[in-house]
Amino acid sequence: MLRRLILAAAFLASPAIARAADWDNFNGQFVGDIDLNAAYVFPDSSTDGLGLGGGGNAVWQFGESNFHAQGTLHYSESFSGKDTFDILAASAEATGFWRWQDSGLLGFSGGYERLDNGHTIDADYFKAGVQGQIYGSDIVTFSAEGGIFIGKNGKGGNFDGFYLNGGVNYYLTDNLAMGIGGGFRDVDADSDDIFTMNFKGEYLLPTAMPVSMTMGYSYADLVGTPTHAAMIGFKMYFGGGEGDPLSTIHRSGSADSGNPAVPLLGY
Repeated sequence: MLRRLILAAAFLASPAIARAADWDNFNGQFVGDIDLNAAYVFPDSSTDGLGLGGGGNAVWQFGESNFHAQGTLHYSESFSGKDTFDILAASAEATGFWRWQDSGLLGFSGGYERLDNGHTIDADYFKAGVQGQIYGSDIVTFSAEGGIFIGKNGKGGNFDGFYLNGGVNYYLTDNLAMGIGGGFRDVDADSDDIFTMNFKGEYLLPTAMPVSMTMGYSYADLVGTPTHAAMIGFKMYFGGGEGDPLSTIHRSGSADSGNPAVPLLGY
């Protein structure tokens, strides 16, 4: 049933995508970002370890149209003293979105994710959903996304469910943003639900090319395994943004730029 819904949504959306992209004005601008992160990860009181992750977004802005096409890749892995608590998270996603500089953005996405915490989760799944941002003012951005997913676990069993994520990014100065976000994934088995909470700060460094330092904390209940991660990292923006405030860089880049999610646990 879920597969049919995904195919039907893609079919219905295709004419709107073609019109919004305005293929007569294909010339546009290429922007994006790359991030690298390290973290101290502690799944429980007796286990801790180091986490490393990275990824990026590449976005093509179509000419004078509001439409953008985006590709996203992320990978992270943590290593602890116990093999049963090593965490691997990988994702590949395609996103199309419309952006209005004074108000926000609205888009749709689909992709593949892999999550394995070596203990309670071993899953490969595909997801599809919608996402949006509201620019409340020059100093605040509200983000939300939701959708459905289908996949297989490590034992070959099928599962499906839905996900909801949201967050708020507040720009204290031209160079400093603080954010809070959270997410929930409802899997068809009640015991397999996943909950996350993120706190993140980003400081734009005084460099010629836009580069920022990020710090954050993430909590995830990975199917009954409470997992904490304290993260530090760097993010580089390309395709413009030199001399602009951090809020302008976020609102001119990828659809994920204003989202305060900490990427180390895969959410």
